[in-house]
Amino acid sequence: MSDIDVSTSAEKRTGASQPLLGLSALTAIVVGSMIGSGIFALPSQMAGKAAPGPLLIGWAITGVGMLTLAFVFQTLAERKPEVDGGVYGYAKHGFGNYIGFTSAFGYWASAWMGNVAYIVLLFGTLNYFFPGTFTDGTTLPAIIGASILLWLLHFLILSGVQTAAFINVVVTIAKVVPILTFIGVAIVGFKAGLFSADFWGKHTQIDDAPLGSTVDQVRNMMLVTVWVFIGIEGAAVYSQRAKSRQDVGKATVVGFLAVLALLLAVNFLSYGLMAQADIAGLDDPSMAGLMKQQVGGWGAGFISIGLIISLVGALLAWVLLCAEILRVPAQEGVMPVALGRENANGAPAGALWLTNGCVQVVLILTYFMASTYLGLVLLATSLILLPYLWSAAYQVLLAVRGETYGDGEGRDPHDDGAPPTAFDERPRRPRGRQERSGHEIRPELQQTARRRVAREGRGDGDDDLHDQEHLDEGERPHGDVGRAAAGQPRDDRDEPRQDGDPHLRECEPQDHSATSSGMFMTLLS
Repeated sequence: MSDIDVSTSAEKRTGASQPLLGLSALTAIVVGSMIGSGIFALPSQMAGKAAPGPLLIGWAITGVGMLTLAFVFQTLAERKPEVDGGVYGYAKHGFGNYIGFTSAFGYWASAWMGNVAYIVLLFGTLNYFFPGTFTDGTTLPAIIGASILLWLLHFLILSGVQTAAFINVVVTIAKVVPILTFIGVAIVGFKAGLFSADFWGKHTQIDDAPLGSTVDQVRNMMLVTVWVFIGIEGAAVYSQRAKSRQDVGKATVVGFLAVLALLLAVNFLSYGLMAQADIAGLDDPSMAGLMKQQVGGWGAGFISIGLIISLVGALLAWVLLCAEILRVPAQEGVMPVALGRENANGAPAGALWLTNGCVQVVLILTYFMASTYLGLVLLATSLILLPYLWSAAYQVLLAVRGETYGDGEGRDPHDDGAPPTAFDERPRRPRGRQERSGHEIRPELQQTARRRVAREGRGDGDDDLHDQEHLDEGERPHGDVGRAAAGQPRDDRDEPRQDGDPHLRECEPQDHSATSSGMFMTLLS
């Protein structure tokens, strides 16, 4: 399907007056949703788990795995451009409405609970500039400030998705600047001796405990890397609003590679700035502690500002994703129709009100029961892995079936790229007389149709074609009724009757090795 066709379809679904998202906006959604607070706390979290050597192994495994997932979203966006909603759409089209619903609901629950965590952490970071006011982000002033920020973002998105996406681009650029600044400072201050002092972590102890074997270190650090890539599906979720479905795949891969490069640089350069045990003992955000050690107190403040901007940007990106993952299934009848309602600006108003209402309730809950809130966050976070699984499974399903593959791309050399029929019996290539002309059998069929129409014109005008006395060479009646009317004996080798125009049915001969299921379908016809 061409980009023009896809764009036209998207305009029909989202409204012709509503601008669609280009490559830069989609890439910003991917980067903005992946970069939150994790990268700013990455140095200490990784230093407490693994030395540089096991870290290299773990990042290689995780990077290849997540790159594969990025290619899955890219491939599905190109081969299935008609599927909307990303992780929801792939689950639905591959495994039915129920799986699609569970995928969308799990993703939504995980996303908005993550938004609560972002807001709490944001105001906990503001405590750096206002000591004793916000503390850990769960005090009364913090809850009031978080609620104000939440509803400001709410009404910003209600003004139009395109406006919110543009602001997300600006915020994404702003959050990357502090990270790039840290990388530049780390390159200048990098000490190779510190990096290689205990490359495999055999002698390093964290809190008076050894790091363990190389395998243990790899396993422990990979528990952290799983979560830093959440958001890679952002462009796929917004596929319905994309100018071109090819941009969805490009944005996913480009966004992933950009974030991966930033993560690797921040993580490995940190080991050349301080001893591993000292890095592990830094308070979060540990990147601020490293900057303070290199350039002084202003560096910590600079990184803290970057973290605040990053959290606001991630919050905006995830509010957009929360609303979109509800809007698409609601418009397709999988969820309540009210959730698919859009306002005059094309914003998903129904989904937004439900999402931010849930966030507000849990924000209030954090003030009274912080432990309950943390439990809900951990539970909801695990739900986002299932949509990834269903998307990958859908890609495997397409490959096994041979769907969307052209000549030379599929598994079966006789596969013509058509979707599977009943009982998964693939359409076969023409054989015998028709094989000499390939698939060009239309002129023969058209000639047959003209002769039929001519005979009908001389008859009583009845549309019943089974009362013809004679058949031209190359024609064949369909089913036992047609053979009986023509005075011919029953032939079990004939294929079942095909749907469509009775004058232009493509009757392909089948060899004598037809399966039992094919013969059963013939008898039924």
